[in-house]
Amino acid sequence: MFFSMMPVLLFMFAVSIDSLTAGFSYGTSRVHIKPLAALFLVFIPTAAITLMTRIGSLLFSFIPAPVFSILSFVLLFILGCEKLIESLIRHLAGKYPNNVGTPVIVHELLVAVYYGAGKKEPKEETKEAYIVQAAEETGR
Repeated sequence: MFFSMMPVLLFMFAVSIDSLTAGFSYGTSRVHIKPLAALFLVFIPTAAITLMTRIGSLLFSFIPAPVFSILSFVLLFILGCEKLIESLIRHLAGKYPNNVGTPVIVHELLVAVYYGAGKKEPKEETKEAYIVQAAEETGR
């Protein structure tokens, strides 16, 4: 009985730790939460967790366990790639603040991804010429 309850207990522990750190964060920032907002902060996650647990148990009866492992991996992999690309775009936007959304940023992103995959970097004058050409085409 105890081992069947272990995933639920671990999940409850993780949610409790998350709530505790959020409370510390609010407390150190001196954020005052109204009682009605506090009720929403308690009941909405509780309802969502309960609903998702019920849906998960229903799906688990129809779909084999290895499919969930593969699905979890794929979703986390996509999320990680999205965060990696987002941080790369933020880095490039900080590097070229006047060119956000222009072909220069897109080009630099593609160069970073392409040459990060082990390809040789082109000659510097070729890259510079392309960047100047892209900037001239956009009128900057």
